[in-house]
Formats: sequence, C-alpha cells, structure tokens
Amino acid sequence: MTKNPAKQLALGAVFIALETLLGSVFSLQFLLTKISFSFVLMIIAGYFFSPFMAGLLSGVSYTLGMLLFPKFPFFLGFSFSAFLAGVLFAYCLQKAATWWSIIGVNFLVTFGIYLGFNSWWLHLLYGTSWSVLLTTRTPQEVVTFGIYVLVTTMVLKIPTWSRLAQKV
Repeated sequence: MTKNPAKQLALGAVFIALETLLGSVFSLQFLLTKISFSFVLMIIAGYFFSPFMAGLLSGVSYTLGMLLFPKFPFFLGFSFSAFLAGVLFAYCLQKAATWWSIIGVNFLVTFGIYLGFNSWWLHLLYGTSWSVLLTTRTPQEVVTFGIYVLVTTMVLKIPTWSRLAQKV
C-alpha cells in the first residue's frame, strides 16, 4: 500500500461505506445473531491496509452502521469486536495467506471474537444466561466458521488483489 495519504483516505472511505452498507442495510439482524457478508470487506481491507488501520475501518464502519441504521441498542463492545476482527484478519493474512493461516484467523475471529466477546456483550446487555447464549450461538458459529474459511480462500485466490495493491 502506498503511503500517499489522499489515496489511503479515499480507499478507506470507500471501505467504510461499503462495509457499512453490507453490515447494516444488506444484512439480517436478530436479537442474538446477525447474518452479513461485511467480513469480505474486512478481508480485503486487511490485504490493503495495516492491521491497525483495517481494524479501525471495521470498527468505524460498524459504529457508523449502528448510528445510521440502528436495529438494537448501541453498545461499544460490538465496535471493539469489529476492530479486533479487522486487526486479526489483516495481521494473519498479510504475513502469508496459507491454508493454516486462513483456518487459524477464521477460528480466532469466529470462536474467539464472535462466540466469545459478542456473547459476553449480549450477556451484559440483555442478561441472557450463558447456557442459552452458548447453546444457540455455537451451532451458528460452527456454520459461520466453515463459510468464512471457504469465502476467505476464494477471495484471496483472486489474482487481481496483488495487482491492485501495486497500483494503489
């Protein structure tokens, strides 16, 4: 990625706008779960930006989506989870996008952040018992993990990203 601040700002703004749309407008939100493909933009942002910047873009886009299109009470913990997921995707996938790094980062994000942290946030917000949270969310996260690994592999196999990264 170039150090040109104008290009970084413009590309970052595009990622925030697209991730906000995918995460808020084009998603299904329920009380204990959310179905969205905004993680694809986290993966791509992780390819173009540093881990901190990719995390910042993810956290800002989540916060912006909650402020513009609220579906439940805003809680800063979910923004922190989005930030951590962006950092992890960028850190693990910039080193070397091997099969093991793809499985590892998706395992950490899915089970560590989404099942762990997000269940904790839901427990704090609604007082839902851990047994209910883990019973309902674990099967969903197992399916999410498989989808994330498959989609991450497909996205990273696109040869255009390396050419785009050289031009930007």
